[in-house]
Amino acid sequence: MRTTIHEEGRSCCRTEHTERFTAMNKTGKKFALLAVGVLTLSLAGTEMAYADSPDQTSASSATTVPDAAAADAAGYIIVGPSDAVETDHGTFYPTGNISPDTLVVIAEADGSLPGGITESELQTYVAERRAGVEESSTTEIAPSDTVTPFLTSSYSATSTGWSGAYTGGSLIGWDSSATAYYSFTVGVGTSQVNAGQGLGYYVGYNGSSFGTWSAWYGLTSAAQNYTGGGSVPWGNVAATTKFRAKCAASTLCYGDFTAP
Repeated sequence: MRTTIHEEGRSCCRTEHTERFTAMNKTGKKFALLAVGVLTLSLAGTEMAYADSPDQTSASSATTVPDAAAADAAGYIIVGPSDAVETDHGTFYPTGNISPDTLVVIAEADGSLPGGITESELQTYVAERRAGVEESSTTEIAPSDTVTPFLTSSYSATSTGWSGAYTGGSLIGWDSSATAYYSFTVGVGTSQVNAGQGLGYYVGYNGSSFGTWSAWYGLTSAAQNYTGGGSVPWGNVAATTKFRAKCAASTLCYGDFTAP
């Protein structure tokens, strides 16, 4: 919309007071028009932002559908926290209708890949798998300079609820039969009985969106005379294992865990 400012012709017979009033009036009009223009643009920008924003009333409608064909061609798809949808059932990572053989790579919170590998190294893993060089159902990702998988780590917990997640090693699952094994112990010389859970993965839907779910799976309990642990579903996923614990016979408890 074009706005035209009409200026009145000046008269040589106007007094100085009238000329000043006219000048102020023109200046006021210009500022008023400028303010209206800014407000109009602001409102238009707001309308565009709302129009482009996803519908937050539905988890599936807020999901960006990945390019499944491109993922199948590459042999893997990378998803991370920014793609995740948190629900009461667990965390959902949308992948689209990818092939059952396509690897789902769960990136870390900082954007890095599991085990600190580069995408070039990931491509090598996938190429070797496709060429038949790697035939096992899982591959443990070798340690990098910043990540030390495979080491036994310590944990602590309380009886009031599950502890925070403790990070273990990183693992690549190459088919739907792949599992991750967790084991844990209690503090030496204590009478503790501790419960444990390990993070695992499975495929399924969230509404109409297809993808990979992460969920916590119960492990057998641990005490002074026996080790707790168990296998959890993993499937075609490359991710970092995570463990959490809870005290079953004391207010505070601790121990060690190993994963994978």
